[in-house]
Amino acid sequence: MKILLPEGSSMSARDIVYAYGRDHQFDVLDPSRFCQLRYSSMVRRCYRCPSFWRQPQAYLDFLLDRLRSEEYDVLLPTHEQVFLLSRCRDQIKNLVGLAVPDFETLDQLQSKAGFSRLLSELDMPYPHTRIVSRVEDLLCHQNFPAYVKVDYSTAGNGVQRVDSSSDLKQLAERLASESVWQDQAEVLIQEVASGVQCTALALFQHGRMVSGLTFQIRDPGIGGWGMNGETVSHPSVLDHLQNLGRHVGFHGALFVDYFFDPQTNKISFIEANPRFGTALFPKLCGLPFDELFLKLSLDQPLPDFEASPWRAKNGVRFHQTFLMLISAAKSGANRRQLARRLIDAISNRGFFDSSIETITRPREDWMSLIPAFAVTSLLMAKPSASHWLVRKTLSNYTLPVEGAAAIRALAVPKAADQSPTSEPIEASL
Repeated sequence: MKILLPEGSSMSARDIVYAYGRDHQFDVLDPSRFCQLRYSSMVRRCYRCPSFWRQPQAYLDFLLDRLRSEEYDVLLPTHEQVFLLSRCRDQIKNLVGLAVPDFETLDQLQSKAGFSRLLSELDMPYPHTRIVSRVEDLLCHQNFPAYVKVDYSTAGNGVQRVDSSSDLKQLAERLASESVWQDQAEVLIQEVASGVQCTALALFQHGRMVSGLTFQIRDPGIGGWGMNGETVSHPSVLDHLQNLGRHVGFHGALFVDYFFDPQTNKISFIEANPRFGTALFPKLCGLPFDELFLKLSLDQPLPDFEASPWRAKNGVRFHQTFLMLISAAKSGANRRQLARRLIDAISNRGFFDSSIETITRPREDWMSLIPAFAVTSLLMAKPSASHWLVRKTLSNYTLPVEGAAAIRALAVPKAADQSPTSEPIEASL
């Protein structure tokens, strides 16, 4: 099948290409001429496009031109571009297979404040949370430590721990300098949850969960990055997700972050991301998320989760080495510590024993060594460059508050004057 990816800068995009392998053909849109997937032998073409959040209309026009000039079977949302794709879902689905929820649902889940309100409505457990829209209300907070979260952010970029009133004041001043408080934008302040950080992944078809798994983060990175993990069995979490999916009629891929306290079995949901995220790790665990998502995109019938023949294997581990190096460097690791971490990863020893690398996979894709070598060399020469690397990469696929506002205000064009392509797509599958 011919699959178009709306970005190629994130680790999610590379992960998803590896899940599908060479059975399908990939083209990529991305604003960077040096995006991750330009360095993959599994990608046919990369098209340089406008930024989806800085220039949403220009990005949309570019995407529609690409879909009209060449027939693709599926448009597969890998990251925050899903916000724009959902906003213009009906028009895009006239041209290609696409599995995203309606915009009202997606906006509620993408927004940290909206998700918190939904958790309360469904009586799902979460840490005590206050939602504020004025700096004065934020500064009134007295219980520390706590996490302050901007309503829209990616990869922990808008999440910061505060341990005192002085920390909170400094953060409030920075948020003001970044114009976060404009237009009554909401900010969350949330108590620290107890337990182990975990993630649940699930696929839904019009409100029905068709597949799911849970895994714990073995070593959280800066901002809670999930750069490694191990599958665990938390059936009550999947029960909660089934209820959530039914309630909002969710369609597509969803992953939710939560904490699990093994002493009390207490669950605390903290954040939702209504997008694909990863397909390779579920596949390594025995779940064919890749092919299931293609069927979702083409709206082909799938069995409910309870009737599904696939269940995730427990104890499967993964890691993403150079993301872990970036996170360690951001945390202050020196060259010797970074080198030791890298040698352990290459030797599959210590933390990396019995763990599978999901990003740098030279046996399948020799070109994956290029970004890994470039990033590692830069960090070894200058560990502080990790801050620049993160800012530069996130700018291509992150969704800041102002980007969400621009997409929400976008005038949705009329549906394309083209008949749906469902019949030939279904035949090809």
